[in-house]
Amino acid sequence: MSFLHVAVVAIVHGLFEVVPVGAEAHFPLLSLIVPQAGPAIALAIELGLLAAVASYLSADIAGMMAGLWRNLRGRRDPRSMLLLQIALGSVPMAVAAVLVDRFAGSALDGLALMAWATIGFAVLLLLGDATGMTVRRIEHLELSDSLVIGIAQAAALIPGAGRAALAMTAARVLGFERPDAARFSLLLAIPALVYACAAGTWELYPTDATLLDTGPLLAGGIAFAAALLGIAGMMAWLRRHSFAPFVLYRLLLGAGLLGLAYGWY
Repeated sequence: MSFLHVAVVAIVHGLFEVVPVGAEAHFPLLSLIVPQAGPAIALAIELGLLAAVASYLSADIAGMMAGLWRNLRGRRDPRSMLLLQIALGSVPMAVAAVLVDRFAGSALDGLALMAWATIGFAVLLLLGDATGMTVRRIEHLELSDSLVIGIAQAAALIPGAGRAALAMTAARVLGFERPDAARFSLLLAIPALVYACAAGTWELYPTDATLLDTGPLLAGGIAFAAALLGIAGMMAWLRRHSFAPFVLYRLLLGAGLLGLAYGWY
């Protein structure tokens, strides 16, 4: 891959993985102009994403760790409860991934399915955002909320659905304010990104590729910057506005994928 190709892939993956659009739906269109990334570049991008999310949520992570440490020392600290919320919210995705891989992997293939999922879940995000109340913050999160959001997130195994969009849609339906819906979605992204990095490391191990080459280093740095800017921009927007621009973008992206799937161009 040329440095330009590496930059394009890193920007697309880094930016659209953290906002409620979904990076995967871009890959069929992207593959028309950019070759597929190798395992070292793919792993570097995932590491950049993880670093960006962890950097933005550093205060939350520090609070959870401090709360856990106090709990282990026999002192009550509610900040550790968020760790349990994240763990519980991650279970449905893990279970669904195993089931899909074993029983329904081939059934979820197809560009047309990805296109319709991109459009359909955009409509659900629009409806959830329009009808959901804005009265709850992440401090009001209960275990049942985490489970519901986690179950919704598991539908991200449908190509084009988008993990972030599903988590934010469920959180909005449950009445969480927009920035808090996005914040919990980012927290849930951490276990998913850790798993992706572990899987990428396993894939890279038997090859001669290394993360210290120029391409992976460039990819990781660009993905980190794109993701961090994307998160900051999204959170700033959601403090005052709705998810409408993300819905519109998904509808346009879905239309483009439909054209590709049905040979309109």
